[in-house]
Amino acid sequence: MKWLSAVVITAILGSANAFAAPAKAAPADLRKSTDCMYDILKKEPGFDNAKFGVFESDGFSLPYLQYLSPADKQGRRITVRFGAEMDCTTVKRTYNCCVDKSRPCFVALLSGLFAPPDLGPPDGDVQVIVEKWNAQCNVFALAIFE
Repeated sequence: MKWLSAVVITAILGSANAFAAPAKAAPADLRKSTDCMYDILKKEPGFDNAKFGVFESDGFSLPYLQYLSPADKQGRRITVRFGAEMDCTTVKRTYNCCVDKSRPCFVALLSGLFAPPDLGPPDGDVQVIVEKWNAQCNVFALAIFE
């Protein structure tokens, strides 16, 4: 009987998604910026497994870039994912959105948890790649420790 309930719930959720409005395409300038960022990421030494993908947020299909970071001094590597954000005026709010109207925004959330004697969590060398993206691709990219 439990499996029948699971099938019914899955069918209901699946049919509800069928009626959901399709996500809107991201603005063309956002795609152009993402292509620029991806090209830089693929060429940067030590930044491996560069991936480009799309996720849905606020009714839009938005790009993300992901990579495996260079090793830190302790040999740790982390997967870092920068996701695009829509501008605040488009989503009509002032949080979890891009406040810079002049250029696309990309944000990565990194784990900020650590316990002594650890020297701190790895940062994935985000500053190295962010500086290049911001300068060469006219984006506002940043990483936030949560």
